[in-house]
Amino acid sequence: MERLFESFVFSVSRIYKDIQKIKSREMARMGLRGAHALYLYRLSRAPDGLTGAQLAALCDEDKAAVSRAMAQLEQAGLVVYPDDDDQRRYRSRAVLTDAGQEAARRVGELIASYVGAVQAEMSDARRRSFYGALNEIADNLHRLTDEHAEGDQMK
Repeated sequence: MERLFESFVFSVSRIYKDIQKIKSREMARMGLRGAHALYLYRLSRAPDGLTGAQLAALCDEDKAAVSRAMAQLEQAGLVVYPDDDDQRRYRSRAVLTDAGQEAARRVGELIASYVGAVQAEMSDARRRSFYGALNEIADNLHRLTDEHAEGDQMK
């Protein structure tokens, strides 16, 4: 069991680090940061826009990190806030500009390219099985960490 744990943790860590490297490298080519990739991707799937709170929830990110990244994307001309209320910017919907839509399209192409390359030799059945198991592990770990956090708060 210990060896399985080591293998699992090492593999997940390697995958995460490689994804971070890919995001950093590819986004730098567009003059952006790796953190911007997921926000552009999510916004491209929400034509009516998303609030910072919605992005934070969808991306499982810290609200402050989302706010900083969105300010950078706005400064780069990739997002606008049509219902702008500077006092409540976090609750205003961010919408991609034409340049933002182009950047998001490029991000989508990069994602499709990398996902296609890493799964090229996998059968559909194996892919479904892998993602099913991975999601089950993620859900179980999330549940366990929440339970332990609640137990720590009761002490």
